[in-house]
Amino acid sequence: MNKWIISLTAVLVILIGGWYYLFNYGSPIKKQERIELVEAHLTEMGELEEAIQLLTPIYDKKHGDFDISVVFKDETEVEYIYFITTAEKVALQEIRKNNGTKIYEGKHDSVPIEYRGPGDGSYE
Repeated sequence: MNKWIISLTAVLVILIGGWYYLFNYGSPIKKQERIELVEAHLTEMGELEEAIQLLTPIYDKKHGDFDISVVFKDETEVEYIYFITTAEKVALQEIRKNNGTKIYEGKHDSVPIEYRGPGDGSYE
């Protein structure tokens, strides 16, 4: 009886721990898929892998998916944030400077008008 209770407790702890990890940090498999999609998108755009200084996945709990932050070697003060649409397409969500200021045009890409918020002059 004691072994059964210990086994059941261990299984419950593992299940709860796994659920907690996936909820707070996302699936490692999905994270890798998202990174590969963004790398492929950048390659299609003509960006060389050597031009990328930093590529970082950011888990968004609200949407349950990963955004990918990209910093290029020739533009280290700017961070490009890409996301994956429901149709599995890569889209640039925003460009931020190190001080947190959002910009819409960078050396490597520009934010599409549909992803720019109100008040930026794109919805006049």
